[in-house]
Amino acid sequence: AKLRGLPALTLMASAGWAGLDTDTGKSWGDTFSGDHSTYAAGLSLSIPMRARREKMALEAARLELEAAKADLRGLEIRESQELESAREALALAEDQALSAQSLADLHKKTLEAERKAFERGRSSVEILIRFAEVERAAQRELLRSRSGLILARLGQALAMGLPPVQRKP
Repeated sequence: AKLRGLPALTLMASAGWAGLDTDTGKSWGDTFSGDHSTYAAGLSLSIPMRARREKMALEAARLELEAAKADLRGLEIRESQELESAREALALAEDQALSAQSLADLHKKTLEAERKAFERGRSSVEILIRFAEVERAAQRELLRSRSGLILARLGQALAMGLPPVQRKP
């Protein structure tokens, strides 16, 4: 479709045959004989003087395009921030899980050492119970950190646009 807000230059040309006579039959015959050919040519220039509507439509379309580009840039920035945040959360959760595992292993070893000391008669029941409580607290923290790691992995998958994996029962 031609936009009416822009100048237009049009070239026109035509060719044909004509026949003139007092009788219709002779006129038709004269037309198709090719003896009387006609030619016409023309040039048309139209310059819109007041194309406010078209100019306003062009400006509105340009503004809509700029707004859409700005929205896209904003979405790209937010996506990048979400991905970076998810990566950082995953790295932190991995560090916490590793630390909790090390702490749980250490408390398990100290509890075993205290049990051996108790069996040899070098420790009391109260101290053994205290070590067992500390070891259970370390195990709870390990489970908490592992669940945090799973949630961080899920958060990263969602930030990357991956659907969460559903396990069948």
